[in-house]
Amino acid sequence: SGARPNNMAVAVARGIEIQIPAAELFDLVEEKRRIEKEIEKARLDVGRFESKLADKNFVERAPKEIVEKEKLRLTEYKEKLAKLETALLSLRGP
Repeated sequence: SGARPNNMAVAVARGIEIQIPAAELFDLVEEKRRIEKEIEKARLDVGRFESKLADKNFVERAPKEIVEKEKLRLTEYKEKLAKLETALLSLRGP
């Protein structure tokens, strides 16, 4: 994704990133809190999938399709986390 103007609100859902001028819509402090909560949840999700995929028993015993699906979900959560972190930085401004 390219450079984003500062003070843009960003929502990420199913890999789609939506940007809206934040100052026109809501309190920036509240939006920062919302994104921080989403970041916290995304970090927990990333950790959960990393732990699952680090479990040798799971990787060896689960059907290959399930393991691949979990790897894909981990990648998706990592991408979401990165986008949310970028969004938080853009709200902080220069």
